Amino acid sequence: MTNRWNRAHLLKLPNNMRRNLLYVIAMSCCVTAFSQTTPPGNRTKTPEALFRIDSLRQDIRERLVQLAMQNPSIEVDDRNVNVAAYGVKRAKSNILNQIALQGNVNEFSIVKNSTAANLYPKYNIGFILPLGTFATRSQDIHIARENLSIAVAQRSDHYRILRETVLSKYEDYLMAVDLLNFQRQLVEDVYTHYLKMEKSFAEAKITEEEYTSSYRNYNTEQAKQRTMERNLKVAVLEIERYIGVKLEDVLKEYR
Repeated sequence: MTNRWNRAHLLKLPNNMRRNLLYVIAMSCCVTAFSQTTPPGNRTKTPEALFRIDSLRQDIRERLVQLAMQNPSIEVDDRNVNVAAYGVKRAKSNILNQIALQGNVNEFSIVKNSTAANLYPKYNIGFILPLGTFATRSQDIHIARENLSIAVAQRSDHYRILRETVLSKYEDYLMAVDLLNFQRQLVEDVYTHYLKMEKSFAEAKITEEEYTSSYRNYNTEQAKQRTMERNLKVAVLEIERYIGVKLEDVLKEYR
């Protein structure tokens, strides 16, 4: 009864008002249906999933930095620090090298003579220490400590540079992977279009110029893909230069 009454009143409305009312009802139904549907992207990339991906990439970055710290250049810095530390110890004990011991024996104590039995001293012992030693020792110790500080600072600077370089190379690698994936999808699309144009050309539906243009576009995108494949390989080699192991082996640990 209610539905018949609504239809009757709806038919009595002017045409323009009836069209507007039907449009509003249709849009309300579409909004309701859309709000009840989960967007495809949210099914696979939830905030939790994105957080796990970021955490995983952060772990990989730290692992790459740890491997880079085993680089021979860092080992050289460590040994320079050790050499400078030994230099400080050497400067502190260098005063012992400046001391000279001297001694002599009374000649009458060697020759057994009763007349010289009561002559003293029978022997003499002494040491010589240059007065300038006290003035230069403190300066030598300060110089050695400064050299140690320089070696430590250089090691820290090289560490920061190496960390920045490795992380930058890893970002270049990630970008190269994404660009290559995008390009491969583009090549597939262009190739599909080229096959359609080839079929149309065989059926005389398009001109030779249109067919040649599609073929040229396909070859151009293939060349771009080959360049991106090369860039990806170079990015991998640059990372492996610093970490000393295969990048693929490191990535397997986090898969």
